[in-house]
Amino acid sequence: MPKTLITLLPVALVLASAIQHVSAQQLDPNERIGSKTDMCEELRFERISGLLDAGKLTDKQAHQRWQRISSDKVAVQALLTKAVKAGELTSSQADKLMPLLDMQFVAEPLAGRPHIGKFGVNKTLPAGTFRDNVVSQENCEKVFQRLVAANKRGEIYDYDASSIMLALLTGWDWRKHTAEEEYAYKRMITPRWQQAEEGGFMSKDRVMVGFEKKRDNAATKGRGGRDGYGKGPLKIEDPAAWTKALGKPIFSGPQPGEKLPPFQAIGLTGALEGQDFDAAALAGDELHMLIFAKEARTFGRFISNLARQLSTIESNSKRKWEMSFIVVNDDPNDVEQKFEWVKRSLPDFVRAGLSKDGSDGPPTYGLDRTLTATVIVAKDGKVVHNLPYISNAFYTQPHILGAIAGAMDVDHETLQKYLANTAGDQASAAARGQRNRGGMTNDQQAFRSEIGRRVKAGEITREEASKLYRDKFGDRAKSSKRQSQPEAKKSPINTKCPVTGKAVTADSPTTEYRGRTVALCCNKCKAKFEADPDKYAPALRRR
Repeated sequence: MPKTLITLLPVALVLASAIQHVSAQQLDPNERIGSKTDMCEELRFERISGLLDAGKLTDKQAHQRWQRISSDKVAVQALLTKAVKAGELTSSQADKLMPLLDMQFVAEPLAGRPHIGKFGVNKTLPAGTFRDNVVSQENCEKVFQRLVAANKRGEIYDYDASSIMLALLTGWDWRKHTAEEEYAYKRMITPRWQQAEEGGFMSKDRVMVGFEKKRDNAATKGRGGRDGYGKGPLKIEDPAAWTKALGKPIFSGPQPGEKLPPFQAIGLTGALEGQDFDAAALAGDELHMLIFAKEARTFGRFISNLARQLSTIESNSKRKWEMSFIVVNDDPNDVEQKFEWVKRSLPDFVRAGLSKDGSDGPPTYGLDRTLTATVIVAKDGKVVHNLPYISNAFYTQPHILGAIAGAMDVDHETLQKYLANTAGDQASAAARGQRNRGGMTNDQQAFRSEIGRRVKAGEITREEASKLYRDKFGDRAKSSKRQSQPEAKKSPINTKCPVTGKAVTADSPTTEYRGRTVALCCNKCKAKFEADPDKYAPALRRR
């Protein structure tokens, strides 16, 4: 061998080794599909890097699993073959699944929240590849466990596994399954569910509450009811049943028997708008409903309906209630913008504000920031009931009404009488809605449906939709029948004049105070009260 070649050979070997090292893909935790703060992605990175450190994956394999570039097709084929031998799949079904591994992984921005980052989308086979429900859920669960084990070994990345399960579960319909089976289904087709559960970031018990509620709503609809808040027959239930349904105890805010600590919020409506106030101090020893929520607009309809119910209860029982709605959010501008929609239907007596402590809420309250809302019912400045609410679970209004009854020391039948045939009565509201729609012409109903569709599609705003309707039919056309009916006179909240202490009668003059009707014994007292209502307001308190 020539001397020059002998000399260059070691150099070439060193260079080749260096090139191989440089070209080897290194794991980078910042090269991720999810958001920068996604705990599920952190858990996945730890698992893959652990397999790499243990020598069970090469640098290239680890990089391919982390970036979801490819799975180990040979290992997956062997896994499916074992499933065929165990009678969980047929050989034809196993063969149909393999093309999923050749498809490119796709990540898309989260709907409505593109700033959070991109998240994975399951791969899908052509329609008709699998017949509906051709594989039983029991066998699907067995295949899923095989895929979970393969994922932990680093043989298949998460979205390849979930895509396989989605194909096997073609035709799955939650209406034909229990809430427990739906949870199992979601785990099989949604990698983040299993990762979040494994990492302790998600509670099965909380999710199950939502699934059970969905089935309750469907059952109500099947009986001629309608979904959503303020629809269907009025129900009042024990708040303890709601807490029990959550499974594990959830502590958010002061608990029953504890005092409401003082805290500061910035007013969003009325006389308090832009000012600092303490909702706990202003409510004093009155019956008080205090709601902390993450989103303002999401709760708009719920708060408005609940406030009207509370006002009705107050008028018919002659017992005063205070209501406070506090948004806990880190973006004041976003809250103020979304709260404009809520203002339209929020009664005046509700004290609405933005917590000065951001999304964590007042430090002395210890709110659980993972919840949608925390509803506290207090009496004499102490908590009587505390109801933690998860996503969409605020539609379970019966338990809140049960908490109201408990704070007032009345039974459910009495509270129902306070609510009967009023704006707060769900059954009556539904009936009124049907009558009101009956007063619209076919053209009005069709046009309203069309602009409603355009609003949902994001083509126009609600304000633009309202203008289009007014331009076409005029301001009075949309509810002429409703406008033709005189509004019922509100009952006063007091039995004695707040100025003199004398008894008031049905014929006594009245005035409005923070959205409530107040009766005075004479017109002179009415003038005094209207001149300085805050001076006499304490006399309105009911013991």
